[in-house]
Amino acid sequence: MKFDADANVDVLVAEARPVLLSAHRALQSHKKWTESIGCVVIDARKTPVKAIKTRVKGLTGTITTSIWLDHPLLLKYEDLVVVHGSKRSLEMMMNSPDGEEFASVFDGLREEKARFGKTPIWTIDDAVRFVGKTKDAFENGEIGVLAILPPVDGDEFDHIVVTFSWSP
Repeated sequence: MKFDADANVDVLVAEARPVLLSAHRALQSHKKWTESIGCVVIDARKTPVKAIKTRVKGLTGTITTSIWLDHPLLLKYEDLVVVHGSKRSLEMMMNSPDGEEFASVFDGLREEKARFGKTPIWTIDDAVRFVGKTKDAFENGEIGVLAILPPVDGDEFDHIVVTFSWSP
């Protein structure tokens, strides 16, 4: 099964349903939200899709928080990739007035990715938003889900992180 940035959440849920149901049942025993509350990580970068139950505070063993991905120049680059593709966007950024700084930041990200290998990486903002999403999900009787998808064709990065909440 091939996923892209527009992956259908229903397909992910169908693939991970047994783990989602188990995690949702466990969630029902909690009276209030804490960082020890359960969540599910779905890794859809390969077939078959893998889903694991973990705790919100245990996500750091599953996905690494980047010190570079939140940098404004990388965010600008990511926006350009959507329109121009990675190769052209890289040229545009390198030849911009911020080219030298962008090159330094981009190299830092590449070094970080090399250090962590195939371990998925997300941003500090992503992590904070996901914690908030799990709180909201809990209040609605849902479980927080983090899905790791393959990249859009030609993208420099080897995965995309999507979050959502789910209940049966």
